Amino acid sequence: MPLSKLRKGETLTAKHIMVTKLVTLKESQGVYEAIELLRSQRISGAPVVGDDNRLLGILSELDCIRAMVHALYDRLPSVEVKHAMTTSPKTVSPNADVLTVANIFLKSRFRRVPVVENDILLGQISRRDVLYAISQAIAQTPQHESTVLYLSALEDHPASPLD
Repeated sequence: MPLSKLRKGETLTAKHIMVTKLVTLKESQGVYEAIELLRSQRISGAPVVGDDNRLLGILSELDCIRAMVHALYDRLPSVEVKHAMTTSPKTVSPNADVLTVANIFLKSRFRRVPVVENDILLGQISRRDVLYAISQAIAQTPQHESTVLYLSALEDHPASPLD
């Protein structure tokens, strides 16, 4: 949903900024196949889902590198995604506010956060999605400067609402 469609006073949430058309992987896929898919789609990772669209994990470039190094070192044949993926990834609900999502990125190495409801994958938010949403929200705020100061203070303030 474009930020311009946000109703006055409505909180900017994950459902407003998530991407819903996702490249997903199956846990039985080979890592080599998954790497080729990531490369061809020019993405750095993808959610791994079951047949019922339940989120099972995330496969990132880092996971792939780790799997390839182990395979090379141990002279193993192709490994399946389920053995290389990050299980139990950090997720958010569609109603999580954008600052909560931003805080996940500030405090972790994650590049993407799945949006789930009852373990069902609804979408995904990347660092870039958060950056764009916050910059758009600031640009649309009449008190532009005070918003920037508020957002910059959240990271360093010990009593931040993001903790």
